[in-house]
Amino acid sequence: MGRTLGEGAFAVVKEATEKATGIVRAIKLVDKKNSDKAALEREMNVMRVAGRHRHIVSLVDEFELPNAWALVLELVKGGEVFDRICEGGLYSEADAAGVVLQVARALEHLHGRGIVHRDLKPENLLLVDKSQHSDIKLCDFGLAQFFGEGMPDMVGRTGTIAYMAPEMLAGKAYDEAVDLWALGVILFILLGGYHPFDPQGATPDEEVARRVQRGAWSFEDPAWKPVSSDAKSIILSLLAPDPTKRARVADLLASPWVLGHSASPAPLPDSTTAQLRVFNDMRRTWRAAIRAASLVGRTPVTGVMRGNTQKLHKPSLPPGALEELKAAFQTFDLDGSGTIELEELRKVMRSLGAPEGQAELVFKAADVLNTGNITFEEFCAAVGPIYGHSEMALKRAFNVFDQDGNGTIDQQELRVMMTKLRVVPADVTPETIQQLFNLADTDGNGKITFEEFVSLFKSDPKERKSQR
Repeated sequence: MGRTLGEGAFAVVKEATEKATGIVRAIKLVDKKNSDKAALEREMNVMRVAGRHRHIVSLVDEFELPNAWALVLELVKGGEVFDRICEGGLYSEADAAGVVLQVARALEHLHGRGIVHRDLKPENLLLVDKSQHSDIKLCDFGLAQFFGEGMPDMVGRTGTIAYMAPEMLAGKAYDEAVDLWALGVILFILLGGYHPFDPQGATPDEEVARRVQRGAWSFEDPAWKPVSSDAKSIILSLLAPDPTKRARVADLLASPWVLGHSASPAPLPDSTTAQLRVFNDMRRTWRAAIRAASLVGRTPVTGVMRGNTQKLHKPSLPPGALEELKAAFQTFDLDGSGTIELEELRKVMRSLGAPEGQAELVFKAADVLNTGNITFEEFCAAVGPIYGHSEMALKRAFNVFDQDGNGTIDQQELRVMMTKLRVVPADVTPETIQQLFNLADTDGNGKITFEEFVSLFKSDPKERKSQR
């Protein structure tokens, strides 16, 4: 087995080479002790029935280890579709139609085999490789379920709230139409540059749910002026509140727009791409800063950290957490060595105004393995509890920003701390700070309260998991 590709609450995904063929695969190792065996068995059954398909990350093999169940999966190396769009510059309606077409073909295959995915979102759309015309594959079948004759009704919230259909949020029985709703939300984001029910990316989950059930979205934003009526019609058909009137996969695969016949290859305005990129970058910047601040502001030598100096406490991390933690880790790893030395921690904390000796206490608390430096694994153990939305951890991070201790964060405090934490450059523009500030200041009163700070952290789509 090779490098680690990702880590979740009870599983780690590693790169591995198949000895017989030399083909590189991904192996998902699921911890036996802490995982739900029934849920894993359901996921494996779904993937067995799904079989191989061009637009699905398929199960290649499975086996059992003493401490883990191993799922051998196809390896995809192109990253998320969403990130590719943000990094790639201009894109067109034809590009968006190509995404919909490939996802529709994946859903046609799944629905035809009696499988509903139930967690369709940008994070689960991956590119096979880095090439310009790479295939898209749908991944993560952890919440997928069988449906159809002889199967019990599906009821209750499952998946990611920002992409849940209204019938699911209302507690009604639902079917495969929930996947089409989620695809409609994704298409809206691709063409508009923002989420239809959460334009600023900082709306609490339950308010998002209420907006979905009210149908509170529109094409009134200026971003929609250059978008064709054909594209808007597809979105309207996918976001139909009545699932019996919602477009089905067959409708998409018969649509001239989805097939690319009428979708324009002309680039969408720069503003659409910029809006999507800014939205993505702002959220990532905030969250990296919160994580870095969490370490600086933590209470030294806590019981969680120091219960056993020979063992490292590993927090449960949601999908996407490692990437965010790496960005925060780099705030302190000034020389890029892969570890944080005491002097590096001193420099950062001194710039933040920490009292003399505080860096030594934080370092002692974080260096659980007593190696004389803070490894990335130790950093995750120190900062990871914030993923549980611990009020204490979030309050520590908030207090780092709230330099005057008045209970709110103003723009000047935000600029100073973002710069000192090195998550924005020293010459950051006032416009960027304003955008960052507006993302958190949801009531527009010019101050960020602790409640807004917490809401910003909790609103990340990658963490909107609700299983009932």
